Parts: sequence; structure tokens; C-alpha cells
Amino acid sequence: MTALIDLNVLLDVIQNREPHVVASAEVLSRAVSGEFQACVASHAVPTFYYVVRKGAGDAAGRQAVEWLLKNLVIVGSEQTDFQQALILNMSDFEDAVLSCVAARTGCDYIISRNEADFARSPVRCLSPAAILSLLDSQTTPSA
Repeated sequence: MTALIDLNVLLDVIQNREPHVVASAEVLSRAVSGEFQACVASHAVPTFYYVVRKGAGDAAGRQAVEWLLKNLVIVGSEQTDFQQALILNMSDFEDAVLSCVAARTGCDYIISRNEADFARSPVRCLSPAAILSLLDSQTTPSA
């Protein structure tokens, strides 16, 4: 399984945002352990760095990006993603772009806390808790 992780999931962990940090951290932990392939859209990386740097300094921002590069797959945005995002006409343009990137790169899911924002997405969106339940159901031996 391959999933594209929304920036809010990463920020939940790095900013210790309650009550979301637990499920979001578990999603990242399972991705790092190889339970599924996790991707991040390239256009989210500079924003991630900026938020971390603003809160904890340049060294922390660089360390956070190094962690992303080591543990997750960075997938690029292309001109067609932005064109398709305009056609999707979702309420949040960034979410529309994320949806198009996920579709083009063959992701099975988008992981985001904002599931409702992805109602028009061509790729199904699940919350961190929902993706954890899905992963658990796939690893539970059948009787």
C-alpha cells in the first residue's frame, strides 16, 4: 500500500498537537518500519521546514527535512497536477493539488485529518486513525 501524507499529519507530530499527535506519530512509525510506503508532496517540504524553523530554529528545520528525506518518499508536483486541481474545483486548492499528485503517482490513499476536504478527490482520504485501523485489519490473521 502507498499513501500520500498531508502536511497536517507531519505537523501534528513535530508540534505535538493534541489530541492528534498519537495517531499521526503511529502512522509515521509504521511507515518508517516499512508497513506501507509513505509519500509527501514536494510542495509541502518547504512549508514543513518553514514551520519547524519558525518554532524551533534553523537547525531543527533542517533536521526535520533530513528526517523526511531519509524516511519518506518525496513525490514531485507537475504542471498537470495544478491544471487538474483547477478542474477538480475543491474548496482548498492545496488539497486539490495533493489529490492530483496522489492520483498521478499511484497512491492508494491520502492520509489527512481533513477527510471532508477531500470529498471530491480521485484518491480516497483516510484519517490517521482510519489508516491505522486499515493496516491492523490487513495484518490480523483470519480465523
